[in-house]
Parts: sequence; structure tokens; C-alpha cells
Amino acid sequence: SMTRVRSSLVAFGPVSGEIDGTFSVDFGNSLAVQANLHALPTDIREACLLDFIAAAHAPETAAANYDEWCRASFGNAMAETFMFRYARKIWTVEPSELNTDWLGSSVGGRILRPSLAQVIRGALDPSNQDLSYYTDFCYPREGGFERILSPLMAGVRELRLGCGAVLIDADARRLGLADGTSRDYGTLISSIPLPSLVSLIVDAPNEVRAAADRLLWTSLRCVSFGVARADVGRGHWNYFYDETIPFFRASFPHKYALGNAPSGCSSVSCEVAYSTRRPLTDENLVGACREALVREGILQTSDRVLVTDVMDVPFAYVVFDAHRRAALETIRAWVATRGIVPCGRFGEWGYHWSFDAIESGKRAASIVREHAR
Repeated sequence: SMTRVRSSLVAFGPVSGEIDGTFSVDFGNSLAVQANLHALPTDIREACLLDFIAAAHAPETAAANYDEWCRASFGNAMAETFMFRYARKIWTVEPSELNTDWLGSSVGGRILRPSLAQVIRGALDPSNQDLSYYTDFCYPREGGFERILSPLMAGVRELRLGCGAVLIDADARRLGLADGTSRDYGTLISSIPLPSLVSLIVDAPNEVRAAADRLLWTSLRCVSFGVARADVGRGHWNYFYDETIPFFRASFPHKYALGNAPSGCSSVSCEVAYSTRRPLTDENLVGACREALVREGILQTSDRVLVTDVMDVPFAYVVFDAHRRAALETIRAWVATRGIVPCGRFGEWGYHWSFDAIESGKRAASIVREHAR
């Protein structure tokens, strides 16, 4: 059983050179700072509004990268104050290194581009404009996100978990497992990250290995707290632009469903991105995250933390840089000739949401059925 939830998101703003300290921007149910400039300090609001008006009247040009797309879409002030700061935190690269493929559409499906009228209204009217890429979501009443997968797993026969692939002989179409056994295959579906997949293939050609080495991704360190206080946090998740805050997002799973936390308690999960381009440097990440939560008013110094958990996610987000597309084509073309069908976010090496990943699995199953005929 699922419960439908009205999403509530809060954006926390960055430090300006002219402002001493940080400021927070509470947009209630709205994610789009670009349509709610009224909450910003006057000088930042003025710069963002004037630059957006200039960008709206400028001739349309093709954007070569994400930096250019943001400037053309929102103007320099809004791009530099918000979009670029957040991009550096989550992608760990400069905005000019990103292409625009990940946006979801030519007009930026994952980042809202409001009209000039909406931006002007948002700068003048203190009532929030409920403008977001989605405003409702469903979440299992019990059992967490795993409950979404359970019905799919229940229909699979001879399911073996935890056996671990250690090598793939692509020419022989043989899969070696960690327990010393091997399995021959006609078609192999792989949902593991493409760089890991290529590293397992003992007979992958040099050009395929070189292509895999060019792929870039970010990892996550999730620092979570179970707190002995009810209803911690504003909204369901918050985004943080400020470079002095270690995490780019904090979410509150206890708000997704009543069964996610004991009565009278809350949960906070902080997401810290890192990569080979920007390794983790904070030796006391738990303490730094808790201090930032207190500083932003999410936690209180008097809060009793019942549980602390740190989880590492080696592959979190695919970085859509200039090398991704060509490298992906090289890898896909070769593995297809060896009966290997990548699927999922990291198999297809895309920006998949949950439903995208499920659809990817369905496509992979269709390919297997076609090969089996």
C-alpha cells in the first residue's frame, strides 16, 4: 500500500560577498528559487531580476555547455549565485564541463525555467509560487523503498543473491562467480556500473577500457541521524547552495511515511558528494554535518541523537561531461556484440529516476526475449 504525499521542498541560499553570514530562503512547497526571488536580500534580488530580464530579451543561441545554458536561461546573477554553486557541490566539476544532456529536455526538464512574468511576480509578491518539477510523490506506508521492489522480486524464480561476479569472458560468454563457480550465458543483463563491468571483462579491447576510464561520476557519503524529537526539518528535503555546508541535500525520511521512525522521533539524512576530482577531506564528517544542521536551525544543540549512521555510496550520480557520450557509444557498441545488455542508472550510465530504472529493466528483458527466439 502506498501513501500519496504532497512534496515540500526548501532551498537554503549561499553567502554573498556583501553579506556577513548565511541566509536561509524558505519557499514552502516550492523548489524554484528563480520564481521566488522575494525571499532574497534586496541587492541579490535586484541583480537576479535585472539579469533575468536581460537574458529573456537576448537573442536565442545554442548553448555549448551547462554554464552557457544557465546564463542564457536565467542571467548571470542567478546562475552564479545559485545554479553554479549547487552544480559544483553535487557534480564536483565546473559548470562549463557539463553538457546539457542530463537536463531531460531542450528547455531543461530537471531545472525549471519560468516565464519572465513568473520571475517578476516572484520578486514582488511574498506569497510563494508553487513551481516545481513535481509536487506529489508516492511512498510505501511500511517497509521503506524496498517495498516497491518486493513484488518484482517475488516473481523471479531461482533468484541467487550475494554471489558476486568476479570476471567475464566475453568471447566465451562465461561468467565467473565469487564462490568459484561459473555460468555460461547467451545474453547477460548487467546493472552494475559500466566502469566496473568493463573491469570484469578479461578480454575487453583497449579502446573499450580507455572509454571506461574516461567516464566520470560522483559518490555519496550519507550521514544520517535519528533524533528524539518529532517533526524535525522543514519540508521533505532541503537543498543547500552554501559552500560552507558540507552536504548538498538533507532529507527527512520520517515525513515520507509514519512507519519510517518511532513515534515522537525524526530522521535526517545528509548527502555529501565527492569524486576523484574532489575527494572527501573532512575527517570529522559526522560532526561537521551535525554542526551545519544546528547552524541552519534544523537540529537544536539540545537534541538527543539516538542513532548515527554513515553509509558510503561509491556510485551515486553520472557526470554528463564532454567525454560521456563518445565513451558510452564505444562501450555500448562492443558489449552488444558479446551479448551483454547494460540496464539501470549505471548500466545505461544515465540520470535515471526510479521509474526510468524500471523501464530500463523492461527494455533489457525485451532484448533478451528477442535474442531467445
